[in-house]
Amino acid sequence: MLSILQNVPLLQGFSEEQLEYMVQVGVKRSMPKGAFVFREGDPAEGMYVLLEGQTRYFSSDNQGKEFVFLIAEPGDAMGEISLLDDEPRGWSVQCEENCTFLMFSKQEFREALNREPQVKDVVILNLARVWCERYRPR
Repeated sequence: MLSILQNVPLLQGFSEEQLEYMVQVGVKRSMPKGAFVFREGDPAEGMYVLLEGQTRYFSSDNQGKEFVFLIAEPGDAMGEISLLDDEPRGWSVQCEENCTFLMFSKQEFREALNREPQVKDVVILNLARVWCERYRPR
């Protein structure tokens, strides 16, 4: 599991000890094919790291037509921006097959940052990178 977390963009730069702590505070969750990890408009309560399986990110128009914009594979994180803001989910994520996640609640993640204050700067830099990679025009 540490090898997967080392490749999560938000957690890059964490020491092995810090990653081990994150594994301890994370909650392992399994979801069946077809289950929603979260839905567009839901309260943002945490981040999920996909350990096994595949998910799809999509949004729907007002007529219910779905627009799939990302297929996630093991090692991908979803909902990382929600760790810092209080906005509702901007899209839905659904399991395309049986999936296993490591879930970090917003509260647990913030407590982990308070426990390791030197990591806050790393997380802020990593969030900026994630944001720019996703939303900067190419």
